[in-house]
Amino acid sequence: LKTELNLTTNQLQILKKYNVVDAGALAFVIFIDGFINSVINKDEVKIENNNNEIINNYDDLHNHDEINYRYCTEVLIETKLSNEDLKSKINKFGDSLVVGSNEQFTKIHIHTSKPSLLIEEVSKYAKIVTTKVDDMINQYRISKNKNNDICILTDSIADISKSIIDEMGIQVFPISINVDGTIYYDKTTIKNNQLLKLISKSETFPKTSSPNTLTVIEVLEYLKKYFKKIIVITVSSKMSSTYNVFKNAKAYLKTEKIEIIDSKLNSVSQGLLVLDASKQIEQKVSFEDLVNNINRTINDTNILVRVKSLDNMVKGGRISKGLGRIGKLINLNPIVSIDNEGTGIVSSKVIGKKNSFNKIIKEFKKTYKKYGIRSYAITHVNNVKEAEKLKVALIKITNHKPEYVTEASSVIALNAGDGAVAVGFIKGVRK
Repeated sequence: LKTELNLTTNQLQILKKYNVVDAGALAFVIFIDGFINSVINKDEVKIENNNNEIINNYDDLHNHDEINYRYCTEVLIETKLSNEDLKSKINKFGDSLVVGSNEQFTKIHIHTSKPSLLIEEVSKYAKIVTTKVDDMINQYRISKNKNNDICILTDSIADISKSIIDEMGIQVFPISINVDGTIYYDKTTIKNNQLLKLISKSETFPKTSSPNTLTVIEVLEYLKKYFKKIIVITVSSKMSSTYNVFKNAKAYLKTEKIEIIDSKLNSVSQGLLVLDASKQIEQKVSFEDLVNNINRTINDTNILVRVKSLDNMVKGGRISKGLGRIGKLINLNPIVSIDNEGTGIVSSKVIGKKNSFNKIIKEFKKTYKKYGIRSYAITHVNNVKEAEKLKVALIKITNHKPEYVTEASSVIALNAGDGAVAVGFIKGVRK
């Protein structure tokens, strides 16, 4: 019911204009919610699993030991296909498939490990209205959390490898991307190669969407049930409204147990900051000390991005069309970085791809000689070859491997473009 309630935002023009749900539908959801809670609380309903263990949370009804596919995925579409034809085309993507429809919409529910491929397949014969993805394994791990009192939540623009996210229990809020009216969710319902294809076909250049405040509140309330304190580390407030949305959500919740931190960073540098904070949680650093340490580390963290093409920056309005044309003529491949206020800047205007690649290495080496490097990580947009080449070069400088090498966020790909390579790093102790 709550899922359907959220969908009413798009059903009438007036609701869409003010981004609100239908009032009658909201009243019905509140009524049903109250009814269910009153029955459960009054009669103290006890439910047993197969081991005769009493469970108090409906999430525990899922036998997560038998989950074959990680993501519970819902897709609302408009299509001329019958439900049975639709099922036959997508049942290969997972299990627990349910398809329902009315005169206007068809809704797909499926458990899958590759929601982005499912969405890509469905888009071939249907118009996608909206999507929703829940990470069932992550939900299960949260419900069983007993080791840490502090939770780290970041947005999907922070580039961290999936294995580290799982290992450290980092929570990630997906940023949405609007492509010709269809909303995709970064790193879940869309990947970089799919986004780059959509950009080439799209009538208008895709844009990121501001997080929905109600959704942010729901996420924070959910995490509050399992953690005593929450630290949210967002992408730079100079680049996105995400920080302000989380600040507003905290104000609504009226709690001091949530700390919202503007990283003044993005991509892999933001990811390194999150990883550093997660390591400190494992070391049982106190909440207050952790917040102070994060804010100090921000000033010692930076990123160098080699942009292979200026096309996306021109389309996205980041640079003028005139500068883009000149850049193409002289083969300009700038190095992009972030200043102390969290604003993106062109740190070096380099001509030629080879020169720009070497410039990243040179700038990194200069920082290493002056301060040392505590940790670093590499990200890329569809460019594994150069990411590995950069890794080898930086290992020679530091004598240690990067924390990780990972594919960049689709939001980063949207702006940096195909072939971009970046290194984020945290400076060491000043010499």
